[in-house]
Amino acid sequence: MSEIAVIKDFKTFKEELDKQMLESAEGFVRIGWLLKQARDTDILSGSGYANVNEFARAEYNIDKTLVSRFININDRFSEGGNSQYLKTEYRGFGYSKLAVMLQLPDEINEELSPDYSRSEIEDIKKEFDEERKVSDLEILAEGTDEVMTGLNELEQAFHQLLHDEPELYLNLSKTDNLFETLSPAGEMIYSIRIQGVGRVMMSVKAELKRVTLTNVRSMEKTEYDAASVAEAVKNQIGIPEDPKRAWENKYGEKFPEEQKEETEKKRKDKKVVKAKPPKTEENAVNTKCEDVSGVAGDDLESEMPENAINTKYEGNSETAGEDLQAKEPESAINTQCESDFNTPNSLMPEMPKNAVNTQCGSDFKEATDNQTEDEEITESWSFIRESAHKIYLTAETFSSKEFVPTVSDVAAAEANARTILEELKNIRKLMMDDELEGQMNFNDMNIN
Repeated sequence: MSEIAVIKDFKTFKEELDKQMLESAEGFVRIGWLLKQARDTDILSGSGYANVNEFARAEYNIDKTLVSRFININDRFSEGGNSQYLKTEYRGFGYSKLAVMLQLPDEINEELSPDYSRSEIEDIKKEFDEERKVSDLEILAEGTDEVMTGLNELEQAFHQLLHDEPELYLNLSKTDNLFETLSPAGEMIYSIRIQGVGRVMMSVKAELKRVTLTNVRSMEKTEYDAASVAEAVKNQIGIPEDPKRAWENKYGEKFPEEQKEETEKKRKDKKVVKAKPPKTEENAVNTKCEDVSGVAGDDLESEMPENAINTKYEGNSETAGEDLQAKEPESAINTQCESDFNTPNSLMPEMPKNAVNTQCGSDFKEATDNQTEDEEITESWSFIRESAHKIYLTAETFSSKEFVPTVSDVAAAEANARTILEELKNIRKLMMDDELEGQMNFNDMNIN
């Protein structure tokens, strides 16, 4: 207490707090490094412990899932991938953010800064997870918006963004402060869903006057300077006398009546804007369960058994499908789409539609969107069920010798199988967190 009392101004206080926060994050990296020593060397020889997991559980009540997370954080975010020190670019994030970033590709993490909240980083992860659920065949089935023909990648992104964010269209048409308008908080990430392309993430850095586009499916990144951004925006907006009418003429829709004040407040309070689904042609695959009437193409649908799931989820292989099918009879699969793929109650409880798990499930997670642990587990089960049915459908489709899965089919099935495994691990970890909560004390670890 006496040391805190001598801090009399905010600058000194902030410097001290920053120092402690940095040391905390560095501590987790060093914990991972030390656990690696226990895993990879004979340091435990003579201790009575067979391995690092047994040691961590007995001495610190840390289960093997958390041991793995500490080690993975060290692998991913320490200097050289195996040191006691956090990489410079990741200093200031803290453990809880790094635990979420661990589940994102480097291409996306490179666009983040410590100013992003954990909730915002989880929103980005949710967008990333949503795109993983869509197969290449589904993207092809969407077709391409004819309006996009002749537009370059940046112009396509702005065309869709300004449709999804009409107030942004108005603001950009009335100002010369391009980057400040695009990014009121100094930096911004827009998730943009383009028909026939998938999601792209537009990262705006106002101070650097730079925009970076990352294709979420291919992880290809392209950086654009201020001149290129200004030209792309001008090509999409021009200099309209009546911006609202110009927007309506451009997109063929009535300008939404959302209150400008609410939209502005929402944009200033957050640095992440989620994607909105694009309009699709009548024959495109619809991504909402209640609207789906079949898989892409009558030829494929005609080969499906009568009790198969009638959904959009073609293109997954039989990876991890045999075990699931062996435990559930064919009649157990519900063929009514509006039931949201419910399996019998004896196997699985009712789940909400379109549930997506965005929590990292660590002991140090912060509560976001008032989501309880039970709700998170429920969402994970829904995600598991959805992925399992995708695999089931594809296994049925390619059970005939007449059909041979493509590379993209196999890749999609592998992604679904990984999703099932990840969500099962998350559920198990959440259930074990109750046992760990309040029992862990990392200060007991002699790492200083």
